[in-house]
Amino acid sequence: MKAPTIPAIAFPIVFGDNARHRLCCRRDQPIRLHHLGRILPASDSLLSGGSKEDILVAALKRQCAPWDRTLLRLIDRYFEFLRRRLQDNLPEIKRRLGYYEGLYRSEDTLFSAPALLPRARVKTSGLEDVPIAAAIWSGEKLTALFEGRVGETPRHGREYTRKLEAAGIAIKLTEPEATASSDDAFFDALLGPELRHFFHTEPLPCAPLPPDLAPGFLARQLSAPAT
Repeated sequence: MKAPTIPAIAFPIVFGDNARHRLCCRRDQPIRLHHLGRILPASDSLLSGGSKEDILVAALKRQCAPWDRTLLRLIDRYFEFLRRRLQDNLPEIKRRLGYYEGLYRSEDTLFSAPALLPRARVKTSGLEDVPIAAAIWSGEKLTALFEGRVGETPRHGREYTRKLEAAGIAIKLTEPEATASSDDAFFDALLGPELRHFFHTEPLPCAPLPPDLAPGFLARQLSAPAT
């Protein structure tokens, strides 16, 4: 497999124009959960209650088809995994943030985790519109997740596999048994040793902001050309 190129991910946006927007993959910069503020509802609707995590999970699920149980369960399992990682390392996180005397909230560290991007389409040089169940950009490589198999038919599977591997994009299959289990082995392997320590790779936590609170930043994040 050749060295990974830097792809662009077309990601569905439910609110606003209901279009796909490009998330730019930048070298050494994972796409994190707090980068996904564009998919949140406007800030006034956030006042109705619910945690920031619950609101983001609901927004991610709105990207999925209602009958896509495997993908919906994958999102739930991913956030359960992140909460366990956060809880296991909470004393260390609180100790580090204590220096800032309440300026940062330890629970917002969860949003430093890599973003799981459901129903993404991957574009890179020589590769057009390969639909995948979900994607994760680590800052070094893109991982494409498929539900059980690659493509809807064997022919599509061979074609997609060839194109993705030629672009240096990793392929991982999501089996129902893995996403239904409380065993963290699936997500440990998916993220790898560095990304599963997301609370180390970004020292200060940041929660996602809805688009009406940070339109300039989000426009740059979603629209700037990949380099």
